[in-house]
Amino acid sequence: MTLLKNPRNSLLFIYFGSGFAALLYQIIWQRWLVFYTGMSTMSVSLIVSAFMAGLGLGYLGGGWVADRNSQKQNLQYFMMAEVGIALFALCSKFFLYDLLYQESGIQSSSLLQTYFLLFLVLLIPTSLMGFSLPVLSKAVQWGNVLEQARYVGRLYFVNTLGAAFGAFLTGAWLIKYLGFADSVWVGAIINLGCALGGYFVLRGQATELEQEKRTLWVPMKFTPQLIGWAGQFAWSGFAAISLELIWFRILELMVKSVSITFALLLGIYLGGLAIGTYVGAGWKGESEQLKRRFWWSQAGIYIYTVASLLLLWYSLQHVSLLEPLRAYLERYEPTWSVQSRLMIYGILPTFLLLIPTFLMGLSFSLSQLILQDSTDEVGRRIGFLQFSNIVGSTLGAWWVAFTGFEVFGTITTLKLLMIFGVIYLAILFKYLIQKKARFEFVAGFCIVLLSFTLPKNESFWRIINGLKQDATFFFDEDATGLSVIKAYSQNGHLEGWVFANGVGQSLLPFEADPAHVALGLLPTLLHPNPQHIAVIGLGSGGTLLGVSSRSETQLIDCFELMANQGKVLTQYAKTAGLDLVPSLLSNPSLKLHWRDGRYALHTQSRKYDIIEADALRPLSAYAGNLYSKEYFELLKSKLKEGGFAVTWHATERTRFTMLSVFPYVYGNELVLIGSEKPIKFDEKMVIARAVATKSNPYFSKTPLEPVQIFKDHLQRFKTFQRTAFLDINSDLFPKDEFNLQ
Repeated sequence: MTLLKNPRNSLLFIYFGSGFAALLYQIIWQRWLVFYTGMSTMSVSLIVSAFMAGLGLGYLGGGWVADRNSQKQNLQYFMMAEVGIALFALCSKFFLYDLLYQESGIQSSSLLQTYFLLFLVLLIPTSLMGFSLPVLSKAVQWGNVLEQARYVGRLYFVNTLGAAFGAFLTGAWLIKYLGFADSVWVGAIINLGCALGGYFVLRGQATELEQEKRTLWVPMKFTPQLIGWAGQFAWSGFAAISLELIWFRILELMVKSVSITFALLLGIYLGGLAIGTYVGAGWKGESEQLKRRFWWSQAGIYIYTVASLLLLWYSLQHVSLLEPLRAYLERYEPTWSVQSRLMIYGILPTFLLLIPTFLMGLSFSLSQLILQDSTDEVGRRIGFLQFSNIVGSTLGAWWVAFTGFEVFGTITTLKLLMIFGVIYLAILFKYLIQKKARFEFVAGFCIVLLSFTLPKNESFWRIINGLKQDATFFFDEDATGLSVIKAYSQNGHLEGWVFANGVGQSLLPFEADPAHVALGLLPTLLHPNPQHIAVIGLGSGGTLLGVSSRSETQLIDCFELMANQGKVLTQYAKTAGLDLVPSLLSNPSLKLHWRDGRYALHTQSRKYDIIEADALRPLSAYAGNLYSKEYFELLKSKLKEGGFAVTWHATERTRFTMLSVFPYVYGNELVLIGSEKPIKFDEKMVIARAVATKSNPYFSKTPLEPVQIFKDHLQRFKTFQRTAFLDINSDLFPKDEFNLQ
C-alpha cells in the first residue's frame, strides 16, 4: 500500500498496465479482423488506420472532458474508461470473429467502405484508450504548468513502455501458451485491475480531493502558435508511421519473418519511443534551449535513418565481420541458432530502430515542455495535438501503403520522405527559433545529400537479400510485398530460388523442386473427374503445374497474395529460357486472383472438385489460417460431392486437425487428402492418366516423369485413422504457428 500513498506514482504504475493491455488487443484484434478483410498489406493498413482514428477521437474528447472537470472526476472517468475497454475486450471475440467474420453477410465493395466499417467496430475501445491520457494528465495537480507538462511526458513514457512489453510478451509468450481468446481475458483483467487501482488511489486521497476547488472553465484559444504545433504534430505522425512501415518492410525481409516477428519488432520500436519520452521529460532549460533540442531531435531522426541504412548497405558488401549476416540473408531457409537469433532479432532491429524512435519520444516530451503554458488547457492541448498526430499518422499509412510502395518502391519513398522532411525542418526552424543558424542549415543540407546517396531500389534490395555480384537478381515491389528470385548458374541452366518477403518458397526449373509439383499432381491423378480446381498460393508455379495435368480440368482458380509474383516469374523465365512458365501462366483454364485465398473461398459460392494450398511453413506469419480446423471446415463446405481438400503434411498436428473435420484422410509424409467419402482408385487407371500427363502441353516441356512421381509416393500412401482429437490447430489457437511443442 506504500505506492498508493503517492497518487502520482500510483497512476504511473497503473497506466503502464493500460498500455500493456492496449497493444495486446491491437495484435489479437488485428489477427481476427484479417479473417474479415482478407490478408494483405492494404487490409492491415486499413485495420491499423481504423485503430488510430478511434484513438484520435478519444484524445480529442478526453481533452475537452479533462479541462472541464475536477481531479476526482477525471480519475473517475479514467476508471470508467478502463472498465469500458475491459467489457468490450470480453465481448471482442464475439464481435470481431464470430459476428463480423463467421456470421456477417456484409462484404464491402470498396476500401473506403471497409475502412468505415472497421472504424465503427473499433470505435468504442480505441476512443476509450485515447480518452485516458488527457483525463489522467489532469487527475493530479502539480504546482506549476511546467511540472504538469513533465507529468504528461512521464504518463506517455509508462504507457508506451507498457505497450512495448505488451507487444513483446503477447507475441512471444501469451498467444503461444494461451491462444488468442484467453489472452484477451488477460488484457481485460489488467484493465479491470487498472480501474481498481484508480479506485484505491481515489479512496486514499478522498479528503484532499473533496477539498479541491474546481477550476473555472476557460475556452481554449486556437492561437497561431497552437495551430502551428498542430501542424508539427501532424507531420511528425505522418513521418513516424511512414518510417515505421519502411523499417518493418526492410526488417521483415531481413529476419525472414515468422509469426512472432511483428510483435518483437513493435516491442523494440515502442521501447525506444518510451526511453526517449522518459529522458525528455526530465530535461530542463530555457525555452530557447528546449526549442533547439526539439529541432535537433527531429533532424536527428532523418539523419540517423538515412545514415544507418547507408551504413548497413555498404557494410554488407565490404565488412568481413558481417559475412555471417550476409550469408543468412541469402539463405533459402531461416536458421534458429543462438547466434542468428541474437543478430536478427536483437542487434539488427536495435541498430535501425532504437535511436530514431528514442528521438521521436524525446521530441514528444520536449514539445510538452515548450507548448504547455496554462494548467487550464493541459488536457485540451494534449487531446487536440494528439488528434492532429493521429490524422497525420493515418495519412502517412495510406500514402506509404497505397502510393509509396506501389508507385515508387521503398528507397524512393524514403528519399521523398527525407526531402519533405527537410522542407518541414526549415519551416519548423523559422517558426520555433526565428534566427539564422549555420549549423541547422548544414544539418538540412546533409539530410538532402544523404538522401541522394541512397542506392536505387534494385541495388538496395540486391544487397539486403545477401547477394553477391555473381547471382542474377529478379525482383518486383508493390503494396503487397517484395517478390524476389535469386538465380545461380547450375549445370548449364539458371536455377532460381523463389522468395516472398525474404522467405524461400520454392525452386525453378520445376525439376529442381519436384515436391511442389507432386503436391498438385497426386490428388489430381487420383480424382476421377477434376473439372474445377482451386489453388491457394502461386509460388514458383510448381503446384499449379501439378494440378494442370488433366485434360478434363476446365477451370483452375489460383489465389496469390503477392500481386507481383507473376511479373517476377516471367522476368526469370525470359532470362532462363524457361518457356514453360509463361505458357503455364497463360493457360486458358487458369484464372489468377491477387487476393487472400481463404478470404476468397469464404466470400464466394463456387464449389470445387479439388482445393489445395501450396506448401506454407507452419511458423510463417498467419500460416495458422491455412492449418486450422475452421479452415478445413471451410474447404469441406466448398467441395463438390466426393471432392478433395489437399494440404501439405506440415506437422503431425496438421494431420490431427484435418482428421477432426474429414472422416477420410489419406496421404504420406508430403501430402494429406481429406474427403467426406472413401477414395477408391484403380492403380492401372491412375498410371494411364499419368502416362497421358507426360504428353500434355506443360509436362512435355519438363524432364519430370509423372508415372515415376506417382509410383514413388504411392508406396508410402496410407489411410490415417481417427483417434481422440485433443491436439489440433484452430483459428483461436494456431499452436503450430507459434511453435507450441
